[in-house]
Amino acid sequence: KKAVGIVFALSILLLAFRAYGHGSLMFEFAPDISNALQIASVQTPSQPFTITNDAISGVDLWVHNTGSSGSLTVELRNENNVLLTSRTVTIPTLPAVWAGNRFHVDFTTQVAVNASQTYKLRFITAAPSLSLYYTNRAEILQHNAAYLPTSLTLPALLGQQEQEFTFKYAIYETQET
Repeated sequence: KKAVGIVFALSILLLAFRAYGHGSLMFEFAPDISNALQIASVQTPSQPFTITNDAISGVDLWVHNTGSSGSLTVELRNENNVLLTSRTVTIPTLPAVWAGNRFHVDFTTQVAVNASQTYKLRFITAAPSLSLYYTNRAEILQHNAAYLPTSLTLPALLGQQEQEFTFKYAIYETQET
C-alpha cells in the first residue's frame, strides 16, 4: 500500500510540472492535427494576432525538445514592433508527441492591450532541438457555409515572411481590468 501511495504521489507531482496556465484562458488555437518546426533552423518565428480583451498575462505554446534543456525567450510586441514584455524560460527535455506538449509562459506583469491593434508573439532560442507546433491554415468548408476569417489565427511569420500555417498558442489574462 505504501509503494502504491508513493507512486501516486509522484504521479501527481509530475503532473504539477506540466504546463497549465494560471489566470483566465482568453483564446486558444490548438487543433490536434499539427506539425513541428525546429526553431533554430529558421529565421526568427513569430505569431501575429489581434485580441478581443484588454490585457495579456501569459501564453501557452505547444513544443517538444528532444535534446538537453535550453532557454526560450517569448516576446510580446505591438503592431509597431515595440517590445511590450518578454520572458525567458527553460524548456526541459520533452518528447516529440503527436500534438505537442503544452508549455505555459507567464509574463512578469500583465500587459494592457488594445482590441483594435495587432500584436505578435516572437520566439527566440539557440536550443537546436526545440520545436514549436503549428497547423496548416487551409480549412474545409461545407458546401454553403460562410467563410468567416478570424484575425486571432493570422499566418505565422518566419522573419518577415508570412507562412501557410499558424502556430498553436493560447492567451491568458490573470486579472480582469
